[in-house]
Amino acid sequence: MDKNLEKNDSYSINERRQYTRIPFSFPVRFKECGYDKDNLKEEGLSQYAYTNNISAGGVQLKLPLRIKAGKYIKMKLTLPIYSDCKIINVLGQVVWSRLDEIEKKYAIGIQFLNIDDIDKITLEEFIHESIKDAK
Repeated sequence: MDKNLEKNDSYSINERRQYTRIPFSFPVRFKECGYDKDNLKEEGLSQYAYTNNISAGGVQLKLPLRIKAGKYIKMKLTLPIYSDCKIINVLGQVVWSRLDEIEKKYAIGIQFLNIDDIDKITLEEFIHESIKDAK
């Protein structure tokens, strides 16, 4: 891990984490898919949320509703890359969910389960560039 990043309080870097996590807000379209990832329906992604933070391994969303741990979520992430946007489709699983008493919204931690190699590289580059831009 980069020692300079450890000193930067604006990033929530935890030595136990496999990936660097950054605070960043951008739109996400998603659909809750229940507990059976082998029985996912191909219907549209009808709900919207914003990210609270993101890493190459997962994302935290803020939602007005609670989604229980263990449920699967289909997501379409719209990464704001320069003047363009890159869309990444990914399946995730809720790892934790808790109510933010101040905002009266739920913070939902989602682990990415299947992400294309190219999309993962794009996401890692986005995170790396965001850290460089913040310095």
